[in-house]
Amino acid sequence: MGQDNFGPGLEKDAPVDGFGGPFELKRVCSLTAPRLPPVHVLGRRSSGKTNTGQKGNLQMSARSPYRIPNTLLLAVALGMTACTDDSSPEDTDTGTGTDIDTDTDTDTDTDTDTDTDTDTDTDTDTDTDTDTDTDTDTDTDSPVDLPAQSNVCAPNLVTQFANLKHHGEVLGFHMGVADVSDGSNSASNAFDPTNAADIPGFPAGNASHWQGITRYDAADGTPHLFLTLNGDRHFSLTDLTVRGRVVTVTMDSRDPFGLRLRSNRLSTSANTEDTPPELSDRITNVETDTDFLHPGGPQAVGDLLAVAYDQPIDLNEDGIPDGSTVNGAADLQGGRFVIFDVRDPDAPIELYRQDFDHPAGDIGMTRLDDGTHLVVLGGFDGNSSLDFFQSDGTDVGAGGSFSQLDLWSELDRNEDGRPDNVVATANGGFTSWPNDNSDLTVLTAGYQALTLINECGPNGSTTPYLLAGHNQSQINTGDNVIDLYQVDIHNSEVELTLMGRKTLECGPTSGAGTNCNLNAASGAHVDINGDLIVYATEHDNDGEATPATGTGTVKMVEYRHEDVTLAGTCTEPWAELYDDTDFADRSIVFDWADQDLENWGDFSDNLDNFDNKASSIRYCAPIGCDLILVSEPAGSGGNAMDLPGTGQVEAISDFGAFSDAPSRLQWQLTGQQGAECTF
Repeated sequence: MGQDNFGPGLEKDAPVDGFGGPFELKRVCSLTAPRLPPVHVLGRRSSGKTNTGQKGNLQMSARSPYRIPNTLLLAVALGMTACTDDSSPEDTDTGTGTDIDTDTDTDTDTDTDTDTDTDTDTDTDTDTDTDTDTDTDTDTDSPVDLPAQSNVCAPNLVTQFANLKHHGEVLGFHMGVADVSDGSNSASNAFDPTNAADIPGFPAGNASHWQGITRYDAADGTPHLFLTLNGDRHFSLTDLTVRGRVVTVTMDSRDPFGLRLRSNRLSTSANTEDTPPELSDRITNVETDTDFLHPGGPQAVGDLLAVAYDQPIDLNEDGIPDGSTVNGAADLQGGRFVIFDVRDPDAPIELYRQDFDHPAGDIGMTRLDDGTHLVVLGGFDGNSSLDFFQSDGTDVGAGGSFSQLDLWSELDRNEDGRPDNVVATANGGFTSWPNDNSDLTVLTAGYQALTLINECGPNGSTTPYLLAGHNQSQINTGDNVIDLYQVDIHNSEVELTLMGRKTLECGPTSGAGTNCNLNAASGAHVDINGDLIVYATEHDNDGEATPATGTGTVKMVEYRHEDVTLAGTCTEPWAELYDDTDFADRSIVFDWADQDLENWGDFSDNLDNFDNKASSIRYCAPIGCDLILVSEPAGSGGNAMDLPGTGQVEAISDFGAFSDAPSRLQWQLTGQQGAECTF
């Protein structure tokens, strides 16, 4: 990989001004009748023209995706206006003079015209009667029940990216499908990827690892994670133990309706690295219906889930991938992307699939301003190329399809004097696209995950961005880095501009351990307030086990804005103390909602070895509530620092003489010593 040359003024982790503007969440109504999802096969191209192949039919699951969505029921319950068709179906005159609605209304209106014209009736009674009949029509002109197909946009995305935390908040989940209604977890239902004998289908040893992660919030607000897990090929596609799979994780212990998850590994009796996640945060579904060994990083868009696959399975060694739609192709290096309806997160329904003749290790998807969807595929040609697709319509799963938009590679196709994968930077420089270098003295690694995000612009417009993550070393010893690129589309050509680079810390940290690696799974999410969040996991399930399951848990990290939200305000107190001045090194986070889950009255008591360590702080408290830092545990006196609540985020970069002194924390009503704040 070439040297990073950002041009003057753009340095690693440096903030870059973003694009401000309002944003809104839109619901798009469709009147398109449902059709079976098509299968498309495309070949590669280098000339910029689409090479379309054969089309086939895909058998739809017996479980129909066209049903009343929970989101619509929720909207009705909240008194919201649901999407409706503004146009009324016209009546069809049958020539007998009796007006018969073809929308099979069961209305019994009595305006039965008895005109006797012979099918040339031009009467102008456009059926404007105001009868109060109960309409139970089932006409096909009613809106099709399609999943939501767009995400929230992020205001000032470049600034948000630059202000992400460097040390995230540690989470995890259990490897089991279990009934936790009684507070327990069943070992017999626990998945363990290190022991294929326990649960047939999960891989053994280190041949498998988590590939990608994306977050999806269901209609009832419950946060879910979709992760991909590759199969175990034992160095041969013909010696197959398991297929690739898509895993649903239900985070039942976390607050609903779309905000940051916060840590679910807090305890008053153990440090973070010795604390398992909440039992109710666990795998609840595993999808195995695929002809591929390797699913790449997924992305959720509205109620849709896009997943990329490669390494086709060829068990009979005939040179043709099992289940291939390529009809006779001898190339086992092909790939596929699939789009699912995940309104029921534990029962994804395939809506669309498309095959092509190169691998696909990563996928990102977003909705553009014209209503079409943009898809980007990576993870092929040594991670040096990208393949962009654009939907031909606005409703994925209602008969739409995708066409290849641009194949972005090491070539200089637009003859601008540089290869496609040498990208511009925000300040006029250039930098090389990271790829997999086979030089054993270098061993650089390409991106493991791609996420497309829309930045909010003026008047409801948006601009697409690509967030890409990886560990910079193929042997996982490099920095864990995320990069943000602006995506520009001109005359079917895609140009990328690097807008920022951020190093994320996964560990090891004292008391918290090592919790992720960006060569495993990572992905980005924008919450309901437009705040950017990044997630990352470890490779395996090396987290603290519980006696109930007997299996390790999966460790992961949530990286959010350093001020918690872009707005920089709060209705409940929070505080983050940093080990070093200038908000550097590791930190501990106090959230009002979790105040009983840690020993804030004594930092020396299982608080990740943070006693007498803090030297800087960010905090927020409503007016009338002050944060008090004390240099000794409760009951031991000590010096105190009083930090008043202002309702906005405050930051102190250097405690000065109070550095390395704090030993406890408390919230106190302003001017009322000993009177605790309440919310």
